[in-house]
Amino acid sequence: MKNLLFISIISILICACNKKESICTNDDFCTFINTQNFEDSRSVVNHFLAGIDDKLPKQEKINLLIEWLNCKNCILNTELICVSCIRTNPPQSELNITIIENGTEKEYTMDIIMGSPLVLSRYHEPQ
Repeated sequence: MKNLLFISIISILICACNKKESICTNDDFCTFINTQNFEDSRSVVNHFLAGIDDKLPKQEKINLLIEWLNCKNCILNTELICVSCIRTNPPQSELNITIIENGTEKEYTMDIIMGSPLVLSRYHEPQ
């Protein structure tokens, strides 16, 4: 019985680690950020968002995006401003990101359209 419990715990830990590794993908996001190519970086984000299971609650989808962004070496911090707080159709959410762009810290706000799938519509200066 103890062996079965031990094996179960180890299996859960291995699965959790594999899930964490899979979300931290190696892509060109930071390369695009460092060359101020925000249009192509937006495409990388939207590609990630398109791969999130549509059946997940919207808050969980946003949390996965935050986790994914925080894996990037050019992102210092990602902060949730609000979920579905901008009254458009569909509503929009906002994230505040602090990035290292060519060695300099800069802040941007990301507007996320809460459709299916979620879509990064734009970056803009924080207000």
